[in-house]
Amino acid sequence: MDKNKSLNDYIAVYKELLEQGDIQIAYENLRKYVMALKAHFSKKLADKYSFGNVSPGYMDFTYFPFFDDFLRSRMPSPTE
Repeated sequence: MDKNKSLNDYIAVYKELLEQGDIQIAYENLRKYVMALKAHFSKKLADKYSFGNVSPGYMDFTYFPFFDDFLRSRMPSPTE
């Protein structure tokens, strides 16, 4: 972080980038990619793994869980 810039300076740059629309386009395409990846794995690996829903988070935290019978057996019960 540049010591000559304030947080407001960085926020102003971020707002400008948002106005350009590139961040929204990148995020939407990332979500579509993760959804397609989950669909592909669900088709190809359904006999080995169970897949959860895609959780759209921030750009660096969009994911879907997957697990097999071994991992499921290791999950603590809700009463523990």
